[in-house]
Amino acid sequence: MQGQGIILCCGMIRSASTLQYQVVADLVKRSRLGQSIGYADRQSIPEVMQKLDRVAGFAVVKTHEVLPELDPFIEQGLVRLLYSFRDLRAVALSVMRKWEIPFAHVIGRNGWLDTAVASSTRWLSVPGVCASRYEDMVLALPGEVTKWAYALGLNIRRGQAEELAARYCIEAQRDRIRMIQNPGEAGGPTEYFDPESLLHPNHIIDGSLEGWKIGLEKWQIRQIEGRFSRWLLDHGYQLTSAAG
Repeated sequence: MQGQGIILCCGMIRSASTLQYQVVADLVKRSRLGQSIGYADRQSIPEVMQKLDRVAGFAVVKTHEVLPELDPFIEQGLVRLLYSFRDLRAVALSVMRKWEIPFAHVIGRNGWLDTAVASSTRWLSVPGVCASRYEDMVLALPGEVTKWAYALGLNIRRGQAEELAARYCIEAQRDRIRMIQNPGEAGGPTEYFDPESLLHPNHIIDGSLEGWKIGLEKWQIRQIEGRFSRWLLDHGYQLTSAAG
């Protein structure tokens, strides 16, 4: 690796992690600290690793997965982690709607929520990780922008934080999504994403904080709370049942 290190936006799926990546990439670019190099998963990580060698300064990367290829950099202290998370009940609903998958694939062993919680445990165990709740990003984005800047070693004025928050708020993101043109490559709108913004044509399904209370069946809520009550409570989310 030639540059100064990696800034890894490793948020939970469906937790506004793309917004976090966009803001962080903007901060890095305008401060001339480095450049963003996109999304990393098990398929694209070899290409991302090659890009790291060509970056001068910090490389900003987004991922949802725990990728072993990044472990050596983390262990050497070459990675700054920014993590976002969301109520697992909202995550479940958003995942099912976006990818049109059954609840069984979300709640099952080694399913979407199991993977999200395992990744959460990993990322939050890394010293110095900067963590943000989805709810705070929706309700108080300028404060989160300021926090992310501080995690990068930057001090920004309140006006700058508010300007960035306005640029990447949910309404502005909806406008960007409307401009995305699927080039007609293999895969539908749930697979294609804009390589610059990392937004999908159907990226924002709802965006509400408690839409899961209506969107999920009561038995689905009970199952999520039964399986993940400890995680929910530890992260400040109240249960609707006596689970836990």
